[in-house]
Amino acid sequence: MLRPFFVLSLVSPVLFSNLAETNAGIIVQVDFSTLDASALNTGYSPNRIEDGFSDFSYGPENPQPTRDLAPLFSPPITRTFGLIGVTVTDPSSASNALIFVDDGTVNGTYGKLIEDYVIPSGLNLRVTISGLAAGTYSMTTYHHIPTLSSQQSLTGITVDTGTGATTVAQDVPVYNGFSPTLIGSANFEFSADGTNNVVMTVQGRSFSTVSGVLNGFELSAQDASAVPEPSSALLMSFGVLGFLLHGVRRRRNLVRTA
Repeated sequence: MLRPFFVLSLVSPVLFSNLAETNAGIIVQVDFSTLDASALNTGYSPNRIEDGFSDFSYGPENPQPTRDLAPLFSPPITRTFGLIGVTVTDPSSASNALIFVDDGTVNGTYGKLIEDYVIPSGLNLRVTISGLAAGTYSMTTYHHIPTLSSQQSLTGITVDTGTGATTVAQDVPVYNGFSPTLIGSANFEFSADGTNNVVMTVQGRSFSTVSGVLNGFELSAQDASAVPEPSSALLMSFGVLGFLLHGVRRRRNLVRTA
């Protein structure tokens, strides 16, 4: 017969191991792309989502000679990934439109991620992230346009966590090609207060043909406090513990009455 303290010794390592595993790591990975339903898949290439990433698509596609476009007028548009909300918009009231683009089939590492992207009609792209717990986060953003004739660059990236926009990256490269050896990216950290949304602005460069292009991003927690709703894992583990203890008591009562 299992004794209660022995059941606790079995459950406790699992409980605290699970909590430790969620203390830090990837929170969400987002791949921006055009919507690819079978009835709409008539453009240059089928939509592909990078392995491990979540799909942030918009459609229907508008096939062009070398790419698929899905224009979105009067954004914003929001997708929810678990507890995290991601909203993209064009902050310029004059242009006020987004274009989801699939440029074709890109080979190599992260090819499925960088072959499609979202780009504003204006100069800048705004991404608002909601649902983050208080804590420190790191983010990697990706910037690649396969059909560009040459490498270009963005002015930079700013992040506003509720106290004003701060520049976190400057002169971010935008690479090109369908078999690239380099992928444009930016890496930076920020702290969320658990109350305010985090607003990231990808800043285009006025004298280039590149607006605030974004293929996708990866967001990771750097500390335990940044993990959304860790209490749910704790409550679930205690529920399992209670269930096992109840089974032990029931077996003991059956033995006594036998």
